Amino acid sequence: MEYLKDHVVEIIQWLWPPLAKQLDYVINAEAHLEALTRAAEEIKCKRKGIQGNDIDGPLKKRRKLTHQAALWIDDSIKIEKEVDSIKSEFEQRPKFFNGLWSNYFSRYRLGKRAVRILDEVKDLNEKTPLGEVALSPPRPTVTEKQESLPPGQSTSEHTLEEIWQCLQDEESRIICVYGMGGIGKTTLMKAINNRLVGTQDFDTVLWVTVSKELKIERIQKEIGNELNLFFIDGEQKRDKLFTTLKDMKYMLILDDLWRDFDLEEAGIPLPNVQNRCKIAITTRFIQVSNAMEADKHIRVKTLTSEESWNLFCDKAGDVARLPGIQPLAEEVANECGGLPLAIITVGRAMRRKDKKELWLDALRALRGSAPEIPEDYNIGIPKLLKFWTMEGYIDNVESFEDASNKGHAVIERIKEACLLEEGVSGDTHVKMHDLIRDLAIWITSTSQELKFLVRARMELKVPPKEEMWEEMGRISLMSNEIEELPMQPNCHKLVSLLLRKNAQLKMIPNNFFDFMPKLQILDLSYTAIESLPMSLSLLVNLRALILKRCRSLVELPPFKQLKELEFVDLSWSAISNLPEGFENLGKLKQLDLSNLDCLISIPHNVLSRLSRLEELRLLKTYINWSTAAEPQVIGDASLEEVASLTRLSTFDITIPNIDCLEHDVFCQRWSRFRNFAFHVGYDWVFDRLSGDNSVRIHECHHFPPGSKVMIKHAEGLSFVGCGGLTRVSQVAGDSKNLRQLQVYRFNGMDCVIDWTEVGEGALQQLEWLYLDRLLDLEMLFRGKVPQGSLQNLRSIEVSYCEKLRCLFSSSVAEHLDGLRELTVGSCDEMVEIVEGDTLPDNLFPQLRRLRFERLYKLTRIMSSTVLAAMNLQEMELFRCPLLKKLPLFTSIQKIKGERDWWAALEWENENTKSLFQQKYHQWNFPQQT
Repeated sequence: MEYLKDHVVEIIQWLWPPLAKQLDYVINAEAHLEALTRAAEEIKCKRKGIQGNDIDGPLKKRRKLTHQAALWIDDSIKIEKEVDSIKSEFEQRPKFFNGLWSNYFSRYRLGKRAVRILDEVKDLNEKTPLGEVALSPPRPTVTEKQESLPPGQSTSEHTLEEIWQCLQDEESRIICVYGMGGIGKTTLMKAINNRLVGTQDFDTVLWVTVSKELKIERIQKEIGNELNLFFIDGEQKRDKLFTTLKDMKYMLILDDLWRDFDLEEAGIPLPNVQNRCKIAITTRFIQVSNAMEADKHIRVKTLTSEESWNLFCDKAGDVARLPGIQPLAEEVANECGGLPLAIITVGRAMRRKDKKELWLDALRALRGSAPEIPEDYNIGIPKLLKFWTMEGYIDNVESFEDASNKGHAVIERIKEACLLEEGVSGDTHVKMHDLIRDLAIWITSTSQELKFLVRARMELKVPPKEEMWEEMGRISLMSNEIEELPMQPNCHKLVSLLLRKNAQLKMIPNNFFDFMPKLQILDLSYTAIESLPMSLSLLVNLRALILKRCRSLVELPPFKQLKELEFVDLSWSAISNLPEGFENLGKLKQLDLSNLDCLISIPHNVLSRLSRLEELRLLKTYINWSTAAEPQVIGDASLEEVASLTRLSTFDITIPNIDCLEHDVFCQRWSRFRNFAFHVGYDWVFDRLSGDNSVRIHECHHFPPGSKVMIKHAEGLSFVGCGGLTRVSQVAGDSKNLRQLQVYRFNGMDCVIDWTEVGEGALQQLEWLYLDRLLDLEMLFRGKVPQGSLQNLRSIEVSYCEKLRCLFSSSVAEHLDGLRELTVGSCDEMVEIVEGDTLPDNLFPQLRRLRFERLYKLTRIMSSTVLAAMNLQEMELFRCPLLKKLPLFTSIQKIKGERDWWAALEWENENTKSLFQQKYHQWNFPQQT
């Protein structure tokens, strides 16, 4: 009996702990729930405190939570929801015996669940983020401007201080700085801008040069660029700008405003006492200042006589103080009217001019005053450098690449001297102030060496009188309406003649070139001429002949005497044959024969004799190239001739079929090409590639070895309707330079890239992927993505891929860290974008824009539990009727969709719905008539 008792005790001791634990869930269910509620309240208080760091105070909406804090808050919200669920179930649990005892199993389940969640709460509590939980906003952004006030100008310094004091004055919200052109308004504001560098006065200082042609969209774009805002084509930029700027203390400088506009309509919140923002305007017109409702008007005064003289002497040098020169120099300085820009420019032009006659001539010309030319004409830097090279301004260089590098350095020096400014497109364009241009025309028109005659964009119907041509070294009559030219002008000094964009000019007189022995540059592009006279052959010093877009030009005289030609542009003309003697142009460096619809043949051995050619353009000119199978058919040129040109660095060409590349004729040449474009086939209406070093292949059914070598070196690659190609990786698996890939109109392509066909290090530079009408496509990528691949992919567009059910697998998605834009449309079987219920966190960290349209079977974008696209700003959805839930994209600024679709969406809770409701914009469809 004692033995049995001992065993019973032992069994009870063994069973009791787990039994007691189970009974505890039932007996103490209320106590467990109460402990969970208290712990959850503590977590909730901590969450609100952390979130307060993100949204409160003067930096509201400019601070962002750290990644750790954001994850902690996400976990806390999930737990709070579960606690609320337990409490709700406990209150609604079934009861028996008139409520004296709850259902045993219900108490057991809820008690056990409460204990489990309490453990999670304690664990979360221990992981509460410590230290800094919100990232401070970036330091104030102020871009320093090149240029400073010349020393010793008390007038300008006084005006500068007056503007600065307005920035400290709460009542001066919109400040207008006005005065005539060239008086120094921009220089003053650049000095203000530079004084703000390194201060905490503003969150950001924005600079927009408006100019005469006011375009609101350009103002919005420039402000957006400085704020790193991403705009969608065609969208209302106003809302995004307004949303961003309303929470910032900004200063906006609108330089050179010619007429008023509505700031708020452009998306610029009005400055007030609360936001402490400032807007500064520079203009020539006080009426603009009044229309913009400026609070403070500051007139920029001209320099005093003493300041003008001192500045002039500083720029002209000691020559201005010579006894025989000083009286004239003082008059010249006085003619500049106290305008700093004019004083600086004229002073520099007269530096080291010690002859009295030169000063008298300058004084005469200044008193005559040049007519004002419209300012701010933007010119592309490549175009400018090309013209400089043709003119011989850039010399002592071996190649166009060297000339370009040297030219860029020259442009920077000219900009630093304030004679050129950055254009609308920043690094790619420059412009010249109207006053500088007028002064430059004056200086060159009075030169004792080569005088300039410039009458561009003056709506001239007849050219200047013939006697005016005689002493000129350079004549520009561009962009006029001239219909006839002098019959036989005597121009023995003429070096450059620019007649481009005279659309009414149909004929060049037969003897027009008889007395132009020094002519080097002739530009007749964009005219209606049908032929050139035989007297062209007399231009034995001609270096550049520009006949671009002379669409009626069908006939050219012999070129055999034009042996100095280095630049020839016949593009977009109607010539059907190269002129006689073309093969003798041994000095030719640049030849443009692109877009010649009527030219179908180039004689054999013509191109190979142009041994100095560096640039050859034959794009969209359909030449009958001879092939290895049919050598020199009827005397046609071959690609081997082109390959023999050892100096060639820029090459654009269209070839009719891929058979021309049966052998890699350019094999040792690819590394030499700085820029190239190869088009294979016809019908290139559809094309979205941009940039250099591109290959476009249209309706080719096989790929000979030479074509694969060409593809390997491409940065942009396009395939259209190439039968037999089932994967791009079959021919591009070794491409290490590829940045853009376009695939259009295919049958039989089941995937784009099979990673087993990709060589080491290949396809790692891909930035843009466009897929359209791939009717058999089932997946974008097959196999394991190599490390480093897809990391640079910025934009993906997919449309009309009827069999594609899912865009990305989870393993592919986690490699797309650089993706910024994703557009998917008209994929009939698409059901989800990212496949899988369990996905890694922080997918698509750089994604800014999503656009889905006509995806009738799309049910979800990705699992709603994943934390993804933390920087998403824009989302557009059109005709996606089955998409009922959206992921929690917390950074979203705008969601655009149909009204019925929005009303049918399902939300986790009302708070989430309310938050997203503020971001919703309804699609507005054009009314049918």
